[in-house]
Amino acid sequence: VSIALKMEIRQRVLLEAFANVSCLPCIEAAHNLHLFRQSMPEDDFAIIEYYANWPSPNDPFYKAAPQDVMQRVMYYKLTTLPALRIAGVSGVDATRYEDIDNVFDAAYAAQTARTAISLDRQLRDGELLVDVQIYRFAPLEEMENLRLFVAVVEDGIRFDEPPGSNGLKDFDFVFRGFVNNRQGDALTGDEQQSFHYAAPWGNFDYANSYLVAFIQNMATKKIIQSTVN
Repeated sequence: VSIALKMEIRQRVLLEAFANVSCLPCIEAAHNLHLFRQSMPEDDFAIIEYYANWPSPNDPFYKAAPQDVMQRVMYYKLTTLPALRIAGVSGVDATRYEDIDNVFDAAYAAQTARTAISLDRQLRDGELLVDVQIYRFAPLEEMENLRLFVAVVEDGIRFDEPPGSNGLKDFDFVFRGFVNNRQGDALTGDEQQSFHYAAPWGNFDYANSYLVAFIQNMATKKIIQSTVN
């Protein structure tokens, strides 16, 4: 008797948005991100929105994790807002929903990584405890360039008055910082690899927050896999 076990790896494409609370074109970009979330199967994507320090250096979301935000801004060499990267390699006009939709569809079809990420979290005595398991079912190219990132993201942030000059008062997908090294943690050639993190929990709503873990090739910028919890 021969028994074969076939495991389907759920592919999830990461969208990384960049904005600022005083960026006027970011209003349309924010609308498109919400429309995208409503239109797509939630297991097919993850969204992180980083808030940069221009045009307003007093953006409260930027000030919550300025070094982590600038690491991503400088890595992608961004000079204008809004900005959107899909799967790390595709720059998209975030004010054009059709472009987001088309590029995402192409990225999802092309993402066939035989690597899975398991992500668990718990909050204990004001400390965030995170366990990440990476399962590699086939060889990965350029292992020396692959890095793991784990980001805290918060939904449902509401202000009575706009925190910036663009008038927006409601915010989702807000990046709150990396749990691990902002430069990413190196992967090994092992078929299974474990990462464990502990970090103080900030003044964020845990119930409305989630973690995004993703693996990125730092040389090509390609994000080969991501997951959410």
